[in-house]
Amino acid sequence: MPLDQQAILQQIDAVRSHVDGLISGSRHKDLSDLSDQGGSEASTVLRSAIERLAPQGSSYLRNISQATVYGGPQGLRSSIRSLMGILSALRLAYASGYLQSVQELAHADVFTGSEERDRMA
Repeated sequence: MPLDQQAILQQIDAVRSHVDGLISGSRHKDLSDLSDQGGSEASTVLRSAIERLAPQGSSYLRNISQATVYGGPQGLRSSIRSLMGILSALRLAYASGYLQSVQELAHADVFTGSEERDRMA
């Protein structure tokens, strides 16, 4: 079942709030004092939300592969800020109606094409 724009924005806000809670105790901007578990959880939750909510082939999906440069716990911690930025950009696109418009146009094109085929049959 496809999500509507409001549901997508609510999911993004919930993920951002959860990650903010995980990283709020860090005393360092690079999150180097964040626990391995906290860093892994934050990175995974962010990546999962982007993969689930971003359109296929979008720059949001391409950019997540560049967010984690190094493996291991430190690499996951260092990716959190980048992934949060990507998710924030995705939220802005949905809130501004950019992605909804593209999805609606694609759906309308498919629907119109099937109506045309039905009339010609």
